[in-house]
Amino acid sequence: MEHCEHIQVSQSGHLLRVEIHRPEKRNAISLAMYCAMAKAFQEADASESVHIVHLTGGAGQFTAGNDLAVFEGARDALPSEILSFMQALMNCSKLVVAEVDGPAVGIGATLLMHCDLVYASPSAFLNFPFVKLGLCPEFGATRLLVQRIGWVKAMELFQLGARLPAEEAQAMGLITRVVSVDLGGHVQAVLEQLNQFSPAAVRQTKDLMRQAQEPSVSLQRIIDLELGVFKGLLDQRLAQK
Repeated sequence: MEHCEHIQVSQSGHLLRVEIHRPEKRNAISLAMYCAMAKAFQEADASESVHIVHLTGGAGQFTAGNDLAVFEGARDALPSEILSFMQALMNCSKLVVAEVDGPAVGIGATLLMHCDLVYASPSAFLNFPFVKLGLCPEFGATRLLVQRIGWVKAMELFQLGARLPAEEAQAMGLITRVVSVDLGGHVQAVLEQLNQFSPAAVRQTKDLMRQAQEPSVSLQRIIDLELGVFKGLLDQRLAQK
């Protein structure tokens, strides 16, 4: 793994934990941190021993978004390190489970829309302050947010940059569940439950759901794909008996 003291990567069994750990900067993400996370997700995707990725910011913080120093003197609008990480996250075939305690700001909010399951504490909130900063949303946020919560509410969140509390985000479908007591324990229980399931079934269900979101893919095509995958998984299951 690419070493960075602010990104802590550890594997236990088939679970890979990626923790953003820079509390003195509210977990603001530097270029070195993006490099380390990109490497972690790329290697997780390629590894047969990793079935699930657990992304967290630890207690009290998820991330304040980009470290502003990221853009100082940058020749590109988005440095390649950010692009590499977001591509690795978006392309990850393994299930990605996010644990959010505290703020998820800017790209921290955007990346949650590319995670598969998102569990949050009552103190968590999402914030898209791009317009306030004289910028615009990135990495598909303008499509994903409108698809999930509608044009009017997405417009408010983008244009006014208001905080979206976890409870409201759950009601809108941006967060899987708000956990009032022992967020970490709840997420660990979910991870352990998922780890008991067939990794092929988990991975291929995610892939089918992704393909089903493509506007150009017909319903009949999705049905055909599902039948093909179902048959393959059933054959595997019968062969194991």
